[in-house]
Amino acid sequence: MNTKFITDCKVTNINSNVSPDFCDAFIEKATIVENDTPRNLTETELEELNNNADFIHQQVIDWIY
Repeated sequence: MNTKFITDCKVTNINSNVSPDFCDAFIEKATIVENDTPRNLTETELEELNNNADFIHQQVIDWIY
């Protein structure tokens, strides 16, 4: 999945006690833009996205700052 088309991520379970890793955080909901049309990710796509720890970490950092 190309994460550059992912928008509007709702990150859940951001725990400052495990900062700076935020290893408990995950993407609960997100939108992908395909052919200029946004749609919500499916459960399967969310599972795939949540396997991308670097992407999740960047989303947490973006939300905090």
